[in-house]
Amino acid sequence: MIQLEALLERFSYKGGMHFFIIPRDQLELLGWQAETKSMRVVCSFPEGERKHLALKTLKTGEGYLLVNAALRKKYALQVGQTLAISVEPDESPFGMEVPEVLQEFLDQDPYSQNLFLSLSDGKKRSIIHSIASAKSVETQINRTMKIFENLRLGKTHIRELLETV
Repeated sequence: MIQLEALLERFSYKGGMHFFIIPRDQLELLGWQAETKSMRVVCSFPEGERKHLALKTLKTGEGYLLVNAALRKKYALQVGQTLAISVEPDESPFGMEVPEVLQEFLDQDPYSQNLFLSLSDGKKRSIIHSIASAKSVETQINRTMKIFENLRLGKTHIRELLETV
């Protein structure tokens, strides 16, 4: 795990995204190899908030973590400011926390579990995010059922998976 005062920057292109810089020497402490292009990490913020993120590299060899508007607003961050964070490799199987509803469903339905495991890591994360972003357990259950009904029909694009069967 590394702890640092991460500097907020913004890509220069129109509508450029905001990101924290992770210095090259800190990347090595995370197990970063020269040929690594990206790795999943867990970033801890003040107030105990933890987010599963992708750590990627810039052409300079430094790393970066994208910072969304909600996080910038929460900590009143502007470009050029720093925030104390800690970053550690993500050891979770899918690069993010699996909602309890989805885990229970997969544990009870081996066929659906095999379908899920056959998907790319990115599609797995999209499904997990789609279910986890639901505000109620009922909505999580409904999304889970809808997604797996569509997977059984051979649909794999995230938009198709959320369509009503």
